[in-house]
Amino acid sequence: MSRVIQIHLGDFRTDDLGSDYDVIVASLSLHHLTLEERPRFYQRAYESLHCGGVLIASEVIIDESPVVRERQYELWREHMAGNGEDAMRWYRKHVEKDHPVPISSLLEMLAGASFETAACFWRYLNFAIITARKPAV
Repeated sequence: MSRVIQIHLGDFRTDDLGSDYDVIVASLSLHHLTLEERPRFYQRAYESLHCGGVLIASEVIIDESPVVRERQYELWREHMAGNGEDAMRWYRKHVEKDHPVPISSLLEMLAGASFETAACFWRYLNFAIITARKPAV
């Protein structure tokens, strides 16, 4: 059986996601959804997957602890400045336009969309890779 890889560019708030996928990958994009928009996206992704299909999301997150969260942002700003970027400009843009949430909130939203085995497989500072599987039957 041959498989086809499809790449769709568009706005996941409004565009049709398609259907019958084995895997949906979202990379550093879902944190742009508001907290009201995100559960609906997860439900649409769930409906677009085959039974047993997987959602993989590389995502910007925030820590549960405000102290840890601020330290992570401090390290991120240092990284940006070390690469010649205006760290405060990028940070202000992030605070104004992005809607990151703690991993626990992401997992709750995925469970609310009927995904199973949602988990965080990798995390570094305020970045994480989350996966969730649609039940096989």
